[in-house]
Amino acid sequence: MDEQGIISGLAAGATDGADGLMRSAAFRGALAGALDGRPSALVIAEEAEDRQKLAQLAESAGARLLGAFDLQMGLERLDLIASVNVLVVQAAKESAAFTRLLARAEQLADADGTCVIMTVSPVLLDEAFGSLYCGTVQLLCSAGESDLAAAIAMAVQPASPPALHDIGQESEALRLQRLSEEVSRIARTLASLSGHTEIPGGHLSSGADGLSEPDSGVYVGEPGLDIPRSRASAAPITAREIRDLLRLRRLRDQFFPAEMFADPAWDMLLDLMAARLSNQRVSVSSLCIAAAVPATTALRWIRALTDNGLFLRQADPADGRRVFIALSEKAADAMTNYFIAAKKGAKAIMA
Repeated sequence: MDEQGIISGLAAGATDGADGLMRSAAFRGALAGALDGRPSALVIAEEAEDRQKLAQLAESAGARLLGAFDLQMGLERLDLIASVNVLVVQAAKESAAFTRLLARAEQLADADGTCVIMTVSPVLLDEAFGSLYCGTVQLLCSAGESDLAAAIAMAVQPASPPALHDIGQESEALRLQRLSEEVSRIARTLASLSGHTEIPGGHLSSGADGLSEPDSGVYVGEPGLDIPRSRASAAPITAREIRDLLRLRRLRDQFFPAEMFADPAWDMLLDLMAARLSNQRVSVSSLCIAAAVPATTALRWIRALTDNGLFLRQADPADGRRVFIALSEKAADAMTNYFIAAKKGAKAIMA
């Protein structure tokens, strides 16, 4: 008996009773999925236009689409299906439905291994990052169609070798591989620096005496990080000097294309070091701004640097939905020793 015959025969056996037609349709959907080898995908988005676009991307990537729903209907649909391989969610506004959807998505990713692609607006970034940290979750912020297509393709076909026409997918995979290699290199470098035992002392001039510290800018922090004052006072550089360095780095963008000097890992390390020295906490959204790259790129770096032990996630005691990011002890020691070495190098040049 062929596939259609199996489906028709079993579905016919479910037609007895008042709700026979409904159960027949459920049988057909379940059996069709069981006999279809493609990964299943469910799309949930606030706007109809976004649902249509994401559904097309999922089907183009080779997924078997289970449907496209708004947030409330999507939650109901998740309660009815046994499992889903890929869950694609797009949201821009705060809502109770979005908060519930975050919890459900984390549960699916952690318990069932569902690949979750969550693209949110900057308003929802901190809440989404604080709720989702399973390895099968891809978090994007204000993502364009190319980023969405690449994320969906990687989730739908994680083990498939790229075909000749899969240039975008291949480029994304290579880019993520380079990211992993670069983070590993940074981690090894910082580990070697943190092994130094020199005593911090003196101050490194930023060379930016004419720059004043603005009320707000690249660096945005929140009070409350528990750091001993003695440690901050012993550092070879001040938080203000680091912020001046960050402003000087942004000054280059006025004279050269910004992508020529994109170095999000270093910008975030500087930003978090300034936060540490000034007893501040830094949110994910603030750190993405400091990275001076698209938010989705910054999120990948934050995750990679956290996985490599350079960044720490710290729960917000006032809001369980979000987390702060801070330097780990080994990263902070490495930054301190870097500035010691830089100060010595500057003295040698001036001698």
